[in-house]
Amino acid sequence: MTAKKGSRASHRSKAILYQAAMLFAVTSGSMPAALGAVRTFVGTDGLWSDPTNWNPFGVPAANETVVLHAGTNSSVTITYDNSVTNTSFFSLQIDSMTGPISLVQTENTFSTSSSETVGEFGTGSFSLL
Repeated sequence: MTAKKGSRASHRSKAILYQAAMLFAVTSGSMPAALGAVRTFVGTDGLWSDPTNWNPFGVPAANETVVLHAGTNSSVTITYDNSVTNTSFFSLQIDSMTGPISLVQTENTFSTSSSETVGEFGTGSFSLL
């Protein structure tokens, strides 16, 4: 006996198939890693480690995309300081069409698992001190 289209049994069958497919995908490793938030620096200048400098609020975490741009400010300098505890991100973009933006790395290391882009659509700079 087969379930009629639109019946409760039909919905239950679809739910079971969906759950089985998701279980297979998770256990076989075929699902991509979940990506985190896109965090944009909104401070006028300041420390990377200051959570109030980011939108949404909070210092960038692992698997998150980091966007640095000057926005409405004439120029912005962001200091990647030694109090940063997470040093691995999904991607980093340093770019501005409204004014120069600089990322100054004074301590620690950082890495991205996808890409780093500096100055693709405007000005941007990255300095190691």
